[in-house]
Amino acid sequence: SKDRSDDQIREEVRSRLQWDVRVDPSDIDVAVKDGKVSLSGTVLSARDKSLAATLAWVTGVNGVDAEGLTVDWKTAEKQAKGQKKKKDYSDEDIASALRQAFRYSPRVIPADVEDSGIEIYVDSGKVVLDGTVSNVMARRAAEEIAWNTRGVWNVRNHIKVRPGVISVRDPMMDLDELIGNRVRMALLNDPYVDQHQIGVSVTSGAVRLSGTVDTDFEKRQAAEVVSRLTGVVVINNNLDVRKAWTLKPDREIREDVRDELFWSPFVDAEDISVTVDDGVVTLEGTVVSMENRRAATKNAYDAGAKTVRNRLKVEYGPEEMVDAD
Repeated sequence: SKDRSDDQIREEVRSRLQWDVRVDPSDIDVAVKDGKVSLSGTVLSARDKSLAATLAWVTGVNGVDAEGLTVDWKTAEKQAKGQKKKKDYSDEDIASALRQAFRYSPRVIPADVEDSGIEIYVDSGKVVLDGTVSNVMARRAAEEIAWNTRGVWNVRNHIKVRPGVISVRDPMMDLDELIGNRVRMALLNDPYVDQHQIGVSVTSGAVRLSGTVDTDFEKRQAAEVVSRLTGVVVINNNLDVRKAWTLKPDREIREDVRDELFWSPFVDAEDISVTVDDGVVTLEGTVVSMENRRAATKNAYDAGAKTVRNRLKVEYGPEEMVDAD
């Protein structure tokens, strides 16, 4: 229910901050009055401040004030460049945290998890999500929350999208045609991707995007826009990005990767070794979460890697966690 007491909201916000692996909640205070959340304390970066404010938007909140959060990069050794002390989380605790996060996340469904059709299974930190939701965004949001929950090292998303009934007023237009028109209009109205010629085709609710955009961000944004639309069950994002790898010496790439990791608020560079061979970057070591692992891959590509072989192990995962991203 959206009619929630300030105490209920405060406890939910505290829980979201406590369980999200991307934020250190130890120096964040939460106050709620008349449905408005006020955050105060200290965070590591502007990114953490923004993320904390985003997490505070649970069901029943009518405003979030994060101006009381002070950004202090000097607390880096204390805060989450990676938690140095491993803490064990039971499967029951993880499942409970996910149910609560889903229940009060407006991006998933602001109702009971049982009513939403999402089923949660946890086995030794590996999460399997099953059931149904009404749109692609809800499916993605549920998976994102699971990946960013403490104690989770693997997520399998088996959630299916089952849209509600869509009214087709034009008898000459079938459902896929209607969905295609909605997709084209949504892309045209988005300020980030409207300047690109994006091809759209729809088959049984599966949307295929084709064409070329300038950046990875625009490619992701196009899919994000489409994911919000009723009737879309799958998105095949075949957009190409106008970006070619620029040749750099291996030594320079390695130095740039080390710099990216050093300044990243998401990973601890001291726990990662970097080797480069003909533009191929190999990352080895241990990180606290899958979010940190992904961030390290992005850092390497941002530094000029042609290919990244991510062999980083995750603190909560198995010993032999080796793959190439």
